[in-house]
Amino acid sequence: MNHRTRVLARVIQVTAPAIPHELVEEIRTSVDIVDFIGEYVVLQKRGRNYLGLCPFHSEKTPSFNVNPEKQFFYCFGCGAGGDVYNFLMKIKNLSFPEALAAMAERAGIALPAHEERDEDKARQREQQRLLEIHRLAAQFYHSLLTRHPAAQPAREYLEKRRVTSEAVQEFQLGFAPDSWDALLSTLVSRGYRPRELALAGLALPREKRDGFYDRFRNRIMFPIVDQRQRVVGFGGRVLNTGQPKYLNSPDTPLFHKGRVLYGLNRAIEAMRQEGYGIIVEGYMDAIAAHQAGLRHTVASLGTAFTREQAQLLLRYTREVVIAYDADTAGQTATLRGMDILYQAGCRVRVAVLPPGLDPDDFLRREGPQAFREMAEQQALSLIAYKLERAVATRNLSTIEGKVDALNDLMPDLQRVKNAVERDEYVRLISARMNMAEGAIYAELRRQSGQLQKSGTWRDKTENYRHNKDRISLGHQPGHNGPEKQLLRYMLEDPGILPRLKQDLGSEVFSDAAAREIAAALEWRMSTPGLPPLTAIMDHLSSEPARQMFAQLMVGEHPLPGGKGLEDLINKIKINRMQAQIQQKIKEMDRAEAARDLDYSRQLQEEIHALQKEISVLKATRH
Repeated sequence: MNHRTRVLARVIQVTAPAIPHELVEEIRTSVDIVDFIGEYVVLQKRGRNYLGLCPFHSEKTPSFNVNPEKQFFYCFGCGAGGDVYNFLMKIKNLSFPEALAAMAERAGIALPAHEERDEDKARQREQQRLLEIHRLAAQFYHSLLTRHPAAQPAREYLEKRRVTSEAVQEFQLGFAPDSWDALLSTLVSRGYRPRELALAGLALPREKRDGFYDRFRNRIMFPIVDQRQRVVGFGGRVLNTGQPKYLNSPDTPLFHKGRVLYGLNRAIEAMRQEGYGIIVEGYMDAIAAHQAGLRHTVASLGTAFTREQAQLLLRYTREVVIAYDADTAGQTATLRGMDILYQAGCRVRVAVLPPGLDPDDFLRREGPQAFREMAEQQALSLIAYKLERAVATRNLSTIEGKVDALNDLMPDLQRVKNAVERDEYVRLISARMNMAEGAIYAELRRQSGQLQKSGTWRDKTENYRHNKDRISLGHQPGHNGPEKQLLRYMLEDPGILPRLKQDLGSEVFSDAAAREIAAALEWRMSTPGLPPLTAIMDHLSSEPARQMFAQLMVGEHPLPGGKGLEDLINKIKINRMQAQIQQKIKEMDRAEAARDLDYSRQLQEEIHALQKEISVLKATRH
């Protein structure tokens, strides 16, 4: 049994909740992060940190830092960061229990035995047998495709589609013969029961008599492999005119179509290097993309993209390009997929294919470079794509058509938090639909006001007018820096939080990640025994917060002494008031465009009051 197998075997007996927190910390502190990461990355001492080339993205100038004092790493290039557990999980694609078991074995620390119930043991045995069935089935199908005379039509089809022998081997493509029991009889002879094959989704019960028969017959087979390199299901493409054209495994204890992405196991590293992922519909599209060097491509197994698939992608990238077919079904699926990815926190764009072409067709006709340019330079943002759809489906020569088209875009426009980004979209809509910007702003304000009354939305200006202490800065440039500096003061002295609340309001941090870190620091202060700073990482759920905390932990610049904290608080106050002024100026322009002069005068008075407050604060800064 090799090291990896031993670790996985032990994980079956270990669950994270069963391990005391103190033991997790003991294991963490027993493994020096510099020594451990040094086995994967060439590190050189630079000041207090060690520096090397990041293993998680392609770079020529080292930006990967490891801090031996705080036992943390952070890459300033891609944002990867954390402790020794996080590094192992990311570099080996392990779950936390797997990483914990591996580290415990390395440190020579025994993990407590976990008493399993009989039903748990039975479930684990069943899962292991199902995995073995899928592994053997993939080998069986692949062997037939590459060697058996009956698979000649399948080989000819793949050659016609320009699938190379290397791709056949890499993706372990196979052939299910036109037989009722070829796979069934083979695996039964290996000691597996027909009912187990039915549970695996590879066999079906006969309707009129006892027994089972093969689910997949006369099909090219595509093994579906999860990110842990396990075959968990299959897709089959029929070789004649039979239906359905593509047949997937049913839901099983191992496989749920909406929770996996075809090709992800081979795309993870490329996504990290490229900085984004490409989503296509089908198996052949994904294989064609990988053959063309676009190895950061995955397939959603059809057009029904799900929230679970979005969350799976977010583990490896926060930027996604959708490249579905250009037909009606593909466009509808694109809209649905964009919304799901956007709501999950992805930056999502659309590569618009020419009519009648799928990604495989486009790659064969135009080549890999044209596809890459389409994905990287020509892909449309969510609102830009929906704008083009609205222009294509609405009659913009009529007032009604323009109203309907604008209403199509309003929900997405309201969700844009950044004022600069929103202004750019308003200008784009204005130019594309031949509509005055002032009219778009007026309608945006009107609909936003209606949503505010129903309690579902409140824009930044109204938020300020109702509660000055809770204004949201969103992605205002320059505010992250001072707030991160404030967190560094809290890392040195968490006891300053009451003063910060007194000076900056109950919500000290406008940035969501900073708020999460501050809450975790409060937890640390209130916990008996004062857990180490490394334990904070376990209490951060969002990726932005984890990245920010890791960056803080490897920071080398000393904090300013004297009145440094007081000056920083004043700077944050000034930044927030300046952001409010900028927002109010934009609101004033919109109010004047809509001829709302009373509201415009009110905004002028508020701006003047803020400017006076800023002058007072600047006079007190040192």
